[in-house]
Amino acid sequence: MILISLLMNAQLSGIFSSDCYQPETRGTEYRGTLNATEGGYTCQAWDSHTPHEHLDYSPESHPTAGLESNYCRNPDKEVKPWCYTTDPDIRTDLCPLPECHGRPYYLTSGWNKYCYRHKTRGTEYRGPVSTTIEGYTCQAWDSQTPHVHDRTPQRYGK
Repeated sequence: MILISLLMNAQLSGIFSSDCYQPETRGTEYRGTLNATEGGYTCQAWDSHTPHEHLDYSPESHPTAGLESNYCRNPDKEVKPWCYTTDPDIRTDLCPLPECHGRPYYLTSGWNKYCYRHKTRGTEYRGPVSTTIEGYTCQAWDSQTPHVHDRTPQRYGK
């Protein structure tokens, strides 16, 4: 059974595997605590500009990318998670995370709350996620603002 993530942001940090990354998403959902690179360099904290100044990827510019501490992340959809390094001569490096290769990359403690089954197209999903992958807040089902629709709880049940 294929599981598809409904949301990739820091609020879900506890449900994703910390020992591999999903190749289909290039690891944009990775929220583990690995903080060293393939070259053996220590990762620079995302909110630090020493030794590498960077305004393009910071916790402020990408609030849903999980740019916390000095953990490997992939805010720009690079080939896999990466980080800025603490070595003044090496700006960035990829992190040594393996691909998940077909195994679920959600921990069993919460996947059903944050993901849906591809086979049923999400019809059974009843989780608490209310933000899209792009970071937009979802409109409440019982609201007709800003979009008028006929998919209401009264019509479809809860």
